[in-house]
Amino acid sequence: MSAQPDSKQEVQHEHVFVYGTLVNGSGYDAVIHGFRKDDTGCYPTLVPDGDGKVVGEVHKVTHRRLKELDHYEGVEQGLYTRVRLPMDIQAYIGDPDRLGSDADYEYDEARLQEVADMALVTIRGDSRPSEVPVEEASR
Repeated sequence: MSAQPDSKQEVQHEHVFVYGTLVNGSGYDAVIHGFRKDDTGCYPTLVPDGDGKVVGEVHKVTHRRLKELDHYEGVEQGLYTRVRLPMDIQAYIGDPDRLGSDADYEYDEARLQEVADMALVTIRGDSRPSEVPVEEASR
């Protein structure tokens, strides 16, 4: 007989917006308004831009997977920083100098979070972040 999961033991999930090398077709289509995508460096990044928009995907991930993504994105090394967007969705923004990008903006975590707070996130009309399937496997 299987036991019902205790709500205290349930795995918590995070929602992550991906727009570059992590896009794989398994997330929900989404658009971030208030940024533009910059591909001039060795890896893509988001650049604050009031008129910009970036198409990508939202993935629902476990905390373990989020730590793997932080490692993949070089968060501890300062290559990317993770910010929280509206609708409790997170995204990675790269340091333009370290990426060799032509983008010119203030790469400051607090300032980037301020811009992220003002962004608009839209997800495919028939979906909600809570309904996105959980991505647990490493890629």
